[in-house]
Amino acid sequence: MKKKVVKKILVMGMTLLFMVSPFMATAPALAAEKQAAGEVKPAPQAQTGVSLEKAIEIAKGKLDIPTGLDKFSSDYNEANGKGYWNLRWYSTKSPEGNFNVSVSSDSGEITNIDYYRSYTPGHYTGLPRYTREQSLEIAKKQAAKMLPEKFGQTVLSPPPPYEVTVFRDRDYPVEYNFNFTRTYSGIPVASQGINVAVNGENGEVVRFNSNWDDSLVLPSSQGSISEGKAREIFMDKGGFELTYFMPRLGDDPDQAGPLKLVYRPKPPGRFIIDAFSGELYDPREKYFMLDEYGGGGGDMGMKLSLSSVQKVMTPEENRAVQEMKGMLSADGAQKKAEAAVKVPDGFTLTAKNLDRKYDVPGLRLWRFSYEDKEKKNNMSIEVNAFNGELLSFNKNNYDEMEYYKEPQVKFSREQAERIALDTISRLQPGKAGQVILRDVDPEIGPWVKFSKSPLARSFWFNYARLVNGIVYPENGFRVRVDSTTGEVSSYDMSWLDTRFSGPEKVMDVQTINQKYLVEHPIKKTYSMMDSPWDRGGEDENKFYLVYYVPGGYDIMYDAATGTEIDYSGKPVIKKDKAFSDISGTPAEQDILLLASEGIVSGDGGKFRPGETVTVAELVAMLVKADKRGYYGDAPAAGEAWYKQYMDLALATGILEKGMSFNPEGGVNRLQMARLLINAKGYGKLARLPELFNLSVGDATSVPKDYRGYVAAVVGLGIMPAESGKFAPAKMVTRGEAATMLVRMLKL
Repeated sequence: MKKKVVKKILVMGMTLLFMVSPFMATAPALAAEKQAAGEVKPAPQAQTGVSLEKAIEIAKGKLDIPTGLDKFSSDYNEANGKGYWNLRWYSTKSPEGNFNVSVSSDSGEITNIDYYRSYTPGHYTGLPRYTREQSLEIAKKQAAKMLPEKFGQTVLSPPPPYEVTVFRDRDYPVEYNFNFTRTYSGIPVASQGINVAVNGENGEVVRFNSNWDDSLVLPSSQGSISEGKAREIFMDKGGFELTYFMPRLGDDPDQAGPLKLVYRPKPPGRFIIDAFSGELYDPREKYFMLDEYGGGGGDMGMKLSLSSVQKVMTPEENRAVQEMKGMLSADGAQKKAEAAVKVPDGFTLTAKNLDRKYDVPGLRLWRFSYEDKEKKNNMSIEVNAFNGELLSFNKNNYDEMEYYKEPQVKFSREQAERIALDTISRLQPGKAGQVILRDVDPEIGPWVKFSKSPLARSFWFNYARLVNGIVYPENGFRVRVDSTTGEVSSYDMSWLDTRFSGPEKVMDVQTINQKYLVEHPIKKTYSMMDSPWDRGGEDENKFYLVYYVPGGYDIMYDAATGTEIDYSGKPVIKKDKAFSDISGTPAEQDILLLASEGIVSGDGGKFRPGETVTVAELVAMLVKADKRGYYGDAPAAGEAWYKQYMDLALATGILEKGMSFNPEGGVNRLQMARLLINAKGYGKLARLPELFNLSVGDATSVPKDYRGYVAAVVGLGIMPAESGKFAPAKMVTRGEAATMLVRMLKL
């Protein structure tokens, strides 16, 4: 457990290190630099061929120092025979900024740049002025100017697989981050490269960072296995396995769908192999750094009279009462608990709770908590609230003096495993033969003596249920065994009482593996391997050449259809962002912009820009633009795909009560004007036609009730008049709808 925490902290730290930094234009007064140069004690001449003054000259000759940074400082560092001048221009005035440059004292080369500028607080609405694509060009130009030689040795890391949500109203500017990963012999070098962040509101570079170590020793790729061989290893040792899975229906833990057969990644869920030997690495033991992606109702309730309170129980309340009648009393359950697990002398009961077993729908449990007089040790026992069956127990020692000592290991992993299985057999003899050891997780720390094989304080054994030869990972036993005493300090059982379907009519696992590799092609990269328990060892900071398959931790495929599904068992809706039928069309850039924000999607790679937009399609776009990051759920059986969008549009005012639109019918310019202005939030004002003067050649063709809507879209430039006329009956195409929506969002 501790080991995982350390790894997460390490990952976060490395991510922050690589992500934070950027830049701008021109230079501050030289006086501050000369003054600082005079204040710094120079390094011995034998160690530095480049003086501080020369380092400043080099930096200012090659880089544009941002304006407004009126302060300067410097220092000198030397390690492993290499010296560096660290130059810092900064400002304490708003907006604050830092521009840090490292210059080699031997060669005069600029080795690292780190720039950050805070943003001026403000309020922003709609889409940012600059798109991601436009911001990328700004980032490329800046990187090429700052570090031309290094930038030429990079490749752009792919964007994250999830949408970056841009809220319609926000108090901060949109920023686009770009990672340019270093390459060596055409192979990416993870965690090395250039990072640039661009303010999407004004196109200004706000962070620039380079992490580039020229002293790295990278192995030659000559003699490495082929990508085809790596794919074979994935198909043989990695890939997916057939499992049972219970979908979750909403937030109620008692509401679960029927068990499904699904394919999920084999443990440990991450495929990384050595590019020379083909050895499969366990990411729990050896971590590789990979660049995969670059409010209210007042107090009315208090004033209600007693006579107004509902006294008749609701069906839900009645169900809970009836359910309670079938449970053991607290005292009865406590006797069962203490009969199953001995409570040590000196321990007293501190709490008892009736709760749910969240991984077994419908199950209720009694939990009893105990503590000793010194409050250094505690334990808990859980039993089934209906029959008193033991579900779990957990013992904890809070004696810090003991906890931080080096563990005295007296039981090996194999001995501890035997104890864990014996415990399961003694407590659940009928179930012990129905499980398989899924994985073992040594608990390392908090005290650690650095070595390749650190001493484990305890071992966690995870046994998964096996039904019809198919594993059910969420069911089974989890047991912790103390490596010093051999005592079982934690035990937990999850066991669903239900019918399991057989494995008939499922797709072959190799077909699923191949499908996954098509969607997530295998990649080759240099990566630094980190073994957190072997600091100072021979493998520390060493780069390896590896093959890996991106993603895959929580992906699932329906075993019968091969369709990717989510945790509710519904198909994952893929969003097309590339369209084969928009090139050269007037709305091309607007469609791409909306697609990048998750507002529009295509069907089979086509957007159909020339077809008339339907009410349902337009409403879906407006809802997604209003509720950024909302993609909708797969429709229920027999339900139209657009129902959820129409319901949301009615709730948010995009659609008004009484509007008689056919969801599958086309939209004319009159209807378009009304929906756009409602979506913009100006509907109440537009419904006062006497306030508006409509100056178009066909104003008499616009119904009085629509005059405010039309005047608004024309006046705001959302839907300009065509040859002096509005043409209210003209139908709107999908491409035109995209352009009009972008205009509205940029206001």
